Amino acid sequence: MNSVMKTVAKTFAAAFLLTVPPAIAISVSATPAFAEKGGNSNRGNSNGNRGNRDAKSNGNSANRGAIASELKGLNAAHASANGLANSSPDSMPGKLYTYQQSTLALNSSATAVQEASDLVDALNAMTEEQFNDLNPDLDYTATILQASVAYDTSLAALDAAEIDADASLLTLTGGRELSDGAMAELQALLGL
Repeated sequence: MNSVMKTVAKTFAAAFLLTVPPAIAISVSATPAFAEKGGNSNRGNSNGNRGNRDAKSNGNSANRGAIASELKGLNAAHASANGLANSSPDSMPGKLYTYQQSTLALNSSATAVQEASDLVDALNAMTEEQFNDLNPDLDYTATILQASVAYDTSLAALDAAEIDADASLLTLTGGRELSDGAMAELQALLGL
């Protein structure tokens, strides 16, 4: 029980904070090198392993093509994080950014609900005497009440975040339902 009490004492304040993790994106660019005629292009050997590569990826590329076709304008998710963030809200990249941010907020809200629930459970598992030994300056009943209110508040925030995420997805797709594969690809492109 001591480890639970220590965890409660350490995480009490953290349960009241709702944070949205920042979107992280990596942008890589390369400048192509052009070899002059007769230079180091190895043009004669460039297709040496092409047959093996094509044989391995042929089935996968057909599926990726089908997913890309299903995504249609949602392929704008290939844009950089900066491009998405600075686009017009009514443009496809802007709608993608809104969906991305609302989904990140939903994930953060779900984490906050879990943390608040864990705190309430840990507090309820303690006796008043155990709590007072760890937190002599806090009132046991008031702390349980605060933790319960924080849990209820986090649930309400989760409900609102779900509504926002659903609405942004509806706006993004124009009401069109995406297959599981297309949805997974979209979320991967957006770093979700």
